[in-house]
Amino acid sequence: MINRKLLHLYLAYCPVIHVSLVIFFISYYGVLEIQKFSLYIVLLGILIHEWLFPYHSRKIKKHTANDVVSFIVNILILSTFWTLFVRNYYGVLESNLIKKINNDLPFILQVTLIVIFIDLLIYITHRLQHIIPLVWRFHRVHHSVPLLRVINGYYFHPIDYIIGALIPFSLPAFLGVDGEVLSVALLVLMIPHLLAHSNIKFEFPNWYTKVFYTNFHHRWHHSTNPDEYNRNFGGALTVWDHLFGTYYLPKDKTEPSHYGLAGTDPYIEQGFLQTIFKSFKKDIS
Repeated sequence: MINRKLLHLYLAYCPVIHVSLVIFFISYYGVLEIQKFSLYIVLLGILIHEWLFPYHSRKIKKHTANDVVSFIVNILILSTFWTLFVRNYYGVLESNLIKKINNDLPFILQVTLIVIFIDLLIYITHRLQHIIPLVWRFHRVHHSVPLLRVINGYYFHPIDYIIGALIPFSLPAFLGVDGEVLSVALLVLMIPHLLAHSNIKFEFPNWYTKVFYTNFHHRWHHSTNPDEYNRNFGGALTVWDHLFGTYYLPKDKTEPSHYGLAGTDPYIEQGFLQTIFKSFKKDIS
């Protein structure tokens, strides 16, 4: 029997716990590929929490099949090959400014700057994914999910995943940012993303919700209402939506009336691979 209080405590402070562990392992072992290991650990913890304390209890079996296939395609296959590509061009755009940052600034300050930089890139690309019709054609695959779960946080068309995630995450590598700094920065960004897409019934600490996105913020981004889903574009930090006027968290409601795409539900009716190919057409259904 898992203790509820201990599990909640783990979830509340898992960003601090895992960042600390990764810094330790990197400093002690020099491991630069620690992000995927950390991803699986955090993912497992949130999956357990979703199973024990779900926000929405309804389940559709085909959801899980689509989610698993998309996770395999985007994380296990696409991300692996993309990592090999990035390694070959690491530091290709390195400048004297980046060299000075790598040599002169404290480690924690470097991580903070890279987190802010990557999250701004994510915000910009995410808004473009909604504004540009051709790009939205692929991004709407992600918006077709009928409810938020941590596993469908990676339910993306591969082209959309490259545009919205892999390119923003990789630009600092091309610029020559220190590998250890980038590893920790990516972990810091990964954890809020997973929590924001989770189906958990949990009140996050006030300090966390003021800085990072949670599922309370992100549910509105998956509404069928354009006035609601064209909000909350940040990847992990709330600052950019506050700054550019796209922040949305109503006090009188906790979630949208409907999730997904209005008028069609390809996520349920079609498999992930079929949806990938049909996304090249103007109508996704």
